Amino acid sequence: MYGKHRSLDSNTTRFVDLERAGKTQIAWSWTHTDGGKEVLSMHQVLLYVLRSSKPLVPAEEIANMLQWEELEWQKYAEECKGMIVTNPGMVHCGTLSAADRSDAGLDLSRCFKEREVTEGETGKRREREKKKREKQKRGRETETREREARVRDKRGIKREKKRREKRRKGKSKREKRERSKSEGERSERERQKREGHREIENQERKKEREEQRETEKERGRERTLRSKRKEERERDERERVREKKEKDLERGRHREKQETRRETKRSNSDRGREKSKRKGEKQVEWERDIKQRSKRKEREERERQEREAGD
Repeated sequence: MYGKHRSLDSNTTRFVDLERAGKTQIAWSWTHTDGGKEVLSMHQVLLYVLRSSKPLVPAEEIANMLQWEELEWQKYAEECKGMIVTNPGMVHCGTLSAADRSDAGLDLSRCFKEREVTEGETGKRREREKKKREKQKRGRETETREREARVRDKRGIKREKKRREKRRKGKSKREKRERSKSEGERSERERQKREGHREIENQERKKEREEQRETEKERGRERTLRSKRKEERERDERERVREKKEKDLERGRHREKQETRRETKRSNSDRGREKSKRKGEKQVEWERDIKQRSKRKEREERERQEREAGD
């Protein structure tokens, strides 16, 4: 399986063998155009060179294989160094046909000569490069040690010069100190006496200041405590007033509800009595109408019977 990835350069494509990616087998493809026509790519040239090569060939060996005659290919050879390319069987890309070579206008037989690279030659070359790197590393370490030694020597010379100068200056100073030693001792005793008195006074003043600061702190704590207690009392009073107002409002709402309920009951009772009264009046009228209709029917029936008897 092969993966194709675009790089930052839009004209450069990287082909990676994902099944064996742990061995960093990578091939690059350089493609450029000449007047809109695609010229032979670097990747195709490498595939052509590697037709009969070993599975893995360092790019440095490829550069040695190729005899670059075109100036344009010199740049690609430099970019190719230090990379590893794969043989055609490991890269999902077609081989170069004769038609492609003729279309590109480039005779590959003039551009390179093929050379078999064996595993033994590759191993020897790598061993030589390893020894060369180790030798260069040892050389750099030796050079660093020598440079540090030179720096240390320069610093030592400077230190010795400063020591001599210091000793020379110190001698004259010592003589001067010895001449004024007696005067200095006497003035030192007087100074210590003055300093002793001053130190005692300073200690006393310091003690007084500390006591004053402690007193101020105690007063501040008491003030803070009193203010906190006052705030708590005021907060409790506000809470008590608020609760009393809420209770009064609740009582007022309760009284209003009771009055509304009584008013509603009274109005409902009045409506019920009125309704019952109207209902009774209708019942009386209805019964009266029924009696009148029955009397009328009886009269009409009697008159009909009398007519029939007269006929």
